[in-house]
Amino acid sequence: MFEFSEKYKFAVFLKEFRTLTTSHLPIGHSFIPFDILISVYVAWLGKESLPVKTLFANLPYSDMGIRYHFNKLVKNHWILLNNDPKDLRVKVCTPSTKLLAKMDSIFGDFKRLVISVNH
Repeated sequence: MFEFSEKYKFAVFLKEFRTLTTSHLPIGHSFIPFDILISVYVAWLGKESLPVKTLFANLPYSDMGIRYHFNKLVKNHWILLNNDPKDLRVKVCTPSTKLLAKMDSIFGDFKRLVISVNH
């Protein structure tokens, strides 16, 4: 059973993590851009191809909601679209250098956050 202080630390951690990610990523008040960016980043780290169609199918939001945020992220150079080498009709999502740099910053801040919450 968790003690109150552990639950409190966890709640503080979640609040701080949300603030931290919001300060680095263009997520605003919606989790849709966050989920899009994380999906692209995770696929890239795992060396997996992520076609646009697969990205949209794997997110629990309407296509219209995803498309709005996705187009903004592409337009603002957070996500790059590349041709699939096997099928030129398919567009594959990859993180931009901008997104990769922000994720590195978040990772550093995340490590500091974990240390500060645990002390």
